[in-house]
Amino acid sequence: MQLKEFSLISPAIESGTVLKALETAIRAEAIEKAIADTRSNEERKRALPSHLVICLVIGMGDP
Repeated sequence: MQLKEFSLISPAIESGTVLKALETAIRAEAIEKAIADTRSNEERKRALPSHLVICLVIGMGDP
């Protein structure tokens, strides 16, 4: 799963570093399994797929 760059409010941590850390800490298979286990599969293609929304929400969380 490749995440695209985006801007974070905190200039101390580069967005690429945060996204790479998320990819390393949470395997794509775990996210896909969670989506499947909760029966939250997408019915249509969207601009931002559900697995990327999950990563974005986790990334926005408090440290």
